[in-house]
Amino acid sequence: MARDIALWKDPNGLTADERRIITRNLGFFTTADSLAANNIVLGTYRHITAPECRQFLLRQAFEEAIHTHAYQYIVESLGLDEGEVFNAYREVPSIKAKDDFLIPFIETLTDPMFETGTAENDQKLLLSLIVFACVMEGLFFYVGFTQILALGRQNKMTGAAEQYQYILRDESMHCNFGIDLINQIKLENPHLWTESFKEKVHAVFKVSADNKVCGKWKTAVQRQQSMREFEISLCGTQILSSGWPWVGSAEIQDSRCRIARSGRPQSAKSYWYRGFPVWSGIGQRLPRAYRE
Repeated sequence: MARDIALWKDPNGLTADERRIITRNLGFFTTADSLAANNIVLGTYRHITAPECRQFLLRQAFEEAIHTHAYQYIVESLGLDEGEVFNAYREVPSIKAKDDFLIPFIETLTDPMFETGTAENDQKLLLSLIVFACVMEGLFFYVGFTQILALGRQNKMTGAAEQYQYILRDESMHCNFGIDLINQIKLENPHLWTESFKEKVHAVFKVSADNKVCGKWKTAVQRQQSMREFEISLCGTQILSSGWPWVGSAEIQDSRCRIARSGRPQSAKSYWYRGFPVWSGIGQRLPRAYRE
């Protein structure tokens, strides 16, 4: 973070818009990853009982905690106003709109009286999984990643951008796991995937892509494409294919962390970094102490 700190302290290092992007981006993610962890530990884990899925959910919750720590580390390193950053979910309308959109789906799963077993409740569970895997991690998170990664491509905030690359790697696996889980539930319970339920899912995606929820950030980050257009394309099946192709596989390949659609690394060679595996080129870039 040394270069990032120097750049942040330099009055001419970043524009006012770039500083606002960084501050609000961190304000969103410090809350969002906590919501994701709460949803996993307090809700999803209780209702998804397959042992192999629970093992991954435990890993996912652990990684969300690491992400939150990474964001906090960036905030502290840059000397940002923690009150402003950590209260953004209440004070910044676009961030509050995202959280207000997500919280009802968390409350559905964390309600101690909620039990699966009926078609209605099973559809509620399925819809909540869709919201968190596809909308939150596949839409909201990727829109946030574009901002910091775009700065990194301009050789700005490179330390933060590298941390975001690791987080992007993890969230790609989380998103893929969630989609696989959703598809398996659909396969085992075809009666849940009714026309009326499909319409409800479509309505959720439409609301999530609405400007009131996602907002529009007219900056150079967007390459003259509106945020709404990018987000609507994410709501379909072509995640990561529009607007900024480098945000997906290209950005990960820059880090030499090549992860297949299944979420498994394409390289068999692995190292361990702070308790979890990283692969091939990333391990070679880490300090020797972490290459164990």
